[in-house]
Amino acid sequence: MHSVLPLAVALLLAQAGENVREAPPPPPPPKASELTRAPQLIEFHAADYPKDRLERGETADVSCLVDIDAAGGVTNVEVVTGAAPDFDQAAVAAIRSFRFAPAEIDGQPAPVRIRYVYHFVIEKRRVQTTVVLDAGRIRGSIAEAGNRHAVAGADILLDGAAAATSDAQGSFEIAEVPPGSHDLRIGALDFAEDRRKLDVAPRGTAEVRVYLRRTSVGEFAAVVEGERTKEAPTVRTLKHDELVNVPGSLNDPIRAVQNLPGLARAPFLAGLLLVRGTPPQDTGTYLDGHRIPILYHFLGGPSVINEQLIDRIDFYPGGYGAYYGRNLTSALDVGTRKADSSLHGSFSVDLLQAVAFVEGPLGDNTQGAIAARRSYIDLFLPLFLPNNPRDGVTAVTPIYWDYQARIDHRLRNGDQLSLFALGTDDSLAIVQKGGKLAEPIVLDTHTGAHQLRVGWMRPLSSDFSVSVSPLAGIITTSFDSSGLGQGAFRNQQSATLVDYQLALRAEGRYRSSSALSWRSGLDLSWDRYRVEADVESSLQLRGLGAAITQPLHIDHSQVLESIGEYLEADARVGRFQLVPGLRFDQFFWRGHSYGVFDPRLWARYPATAATAIKAYAGIYHQAPNPANIDPSIGNPDLTPERSWQAGLGAEHRFSPAWNLSVEGFYL
Repeated sequence: MHSVLPLAVALLLAQAGENVREAPPPPPPPKASELTRAPQLIEFHAADYPKDRLERGETADVSCLVDIDAAGGVTNVEVVTGAAPDFDQAAVAAIRSFRFAPAEIDGQPAPVRIRYVYHFVIEKRRVQTTVVLDAGRIRGSIAEAGNRHAVAGADILLDGAAAATSDAQGSFEIAEVPPGSHDLRIGALDFAEDRRKLDVAPRGTAEVRVYLRRTSVGEFAAVVEGERTKEAPTVRTLKHDELVNVPGSLNDPIRAVQNLPGLARAPFLAGLLLVRGTPPQDTGTYLDGHRIPILYHFLGGPSVINEQLIDRIDFYPGGYGAYYGRNLTSALDVGTRKADSSLHGSFSVDLLQAVAFVEGPLGDNTQGAIAARRSYIDLFLPLFLPNNPRDGVTAVTPIYWDYQARIDHRLRNGDQLSLFALGTDDSLAIVQKGGKLAEPIVLDTHTGAHQLRVGWMRPLSSDFSVSVSPLAGIITTSFDSSGLGQGAFRNQQSATLVDYQLALRAEGRYRSSSALSWRSGLDLSWDRYRVEADVESSLQLRGLGAAITQPLHIDHSQVLESIGEYLEADARVGRFQLVPGLRFDQFFWRGHSYGVFDPRLWARYPATAATAIKAYAGIYHQAPNPANIDPSIGNPDLTPERSWQAGLGAEHRFSPAWNLSVEGFYL
């Protein structure tokens, strides 16, 4: 006997299975030695010029080391190269009153030390000796070419005389400008000078936007000490610059992960990942530490995340610590970046899709970004297909769209708030029906997901931080078909699955000493699955006689709850890095409850500056796929799935661009 019921409903349930129920973790853990955003001066206070030296026309440069805390405040100023006691004291007093947008290390605010040079310069001011009739004004802004960051403290000269200085937002304005043509010169430390002619109309305002090209890094740079922290024995990280330059990625950075060792993309419709030969549901896919239902659109389509938002991708093929839970094999985490402080965007159109992206400031301490994509191959494909009324073929095409929106806000006390929305939608549609000789078919497959998460993070000190992140979402999957083949596949099959998601994750991080740090967290998730299906199975005894069609109606709900607690330590014992961890997960479904312990341990030993040896071992659990515990087609008495991993390997870095990693593993 043959039955299509397990196939139809299992397909629906599998697409919204365990791979989408993980609760949202906080932002990615900080990597102590990787500066991802330098501090930016947002509040400048001029120093008091020593009066006697001003009268004598003396100038000076005072070089200082400035300590900035995680909230952007100046905690200490140390003169490195002084000019004179009075110059030094004036510079230190002014720098202590500065306010910065905090530096970030791997996306997290962190205390850093920078070198800052305070220049004491006597400016030549433009003197207006007579009243100018019909005077106009010049208004402008100055930004760095390439990243559009505001350039503060730039000198603006009008007709050879100092006229203005740009503020913290890079803006400036010159009033009482005589009508006519003027020479405008703009210069700033470590930037090439910009010269241009500017016409000012009577009583008019000339607007100008200037992009200065940086000529050197300069002395305003962060000094970050210490070696880079390893987050797992084997982790492969791709930065934004690497992602967009990978051949064959088609300007879609996430496609680059398909080239990583041990990883492949599932064929046909799935858009899922195969790692080390294991099923896709054994690999967790994350966005900023939060699970997402799918990473790619159907039929080899692009990723569901706009490339402009991506900052990095971390791939953990195995042996990772207690932070990621409910995966039997591996984890892939896509990290997004915060929006820039300047307004800009992009729009692209090709034969397959249209993509739009815009980002910019929403306030003094708020930035936002939004992206959207829509395919339209279903509109153009019929124009190129032959339409033969007798022998024409049936054409099926994917239709997809997605959106992402991110808002980040920093409170005055240093707390960080974030809001992220994600939506993706995939469907298959018949864009051309076949001719008279073609078998009539009905095909309507749809998968959609929407998630909204909120994040809060507070750095209580440079050694202790806490974060909380709730999430709500909905995933819908539907299937309606007939005439797809022989036997039961010819029958009418339809089903709809809706997964309502609620999740919460909280974590605390504490560094008790330079050799020991801790992280502990709570991981909660709640999923309510609503299944409604009408399927027809065909029964035939040894191919004899007519097939018997047997309809079946399914209509019920089931709830799956998960609670996880974890504790992990990162200890340095001599040259060894030892990371023991323990995770305790509890699963609840249909009157069943299970508790599982997952001890994990990995170690790393840098034999030389370029060579390291690594090893790991651990236990991993995940709940069965919802299709497997559904009472209609599965067995609710199943227990959580379990895997045991161990590995041993070595890696050697030949140069910053070349490295070799060899690893043997058991799974």
